Amino acid sequence: MPETKFRDLGDVIRAYPEAVELLHKHGIHTCSGCYITFFSEFEKAAAFHAVPDTKKFINDLKEFLESRES
Repeated sequence: MPETKFRDLGDVIRAYPEAVELLHKHGIHTCSGCYITFFSEFEKAAAFHAVPDTKKFINDLKEFLESRES
């Protein structure tokens, strides 16, 4: 999991709504009823949505967050 102040994907989406594009790119859908997407740790959400390359997703998410927080 990337070292970040965010606990889960919901925190990321609330802070950076544009993160939804990155999630969709990796196959993580953000329907409003999916508590797993919003309240799970990054790896758990990726596993639930059967992300093909979890390592790449985590790396892309880390880069996204670093670009916003610097």
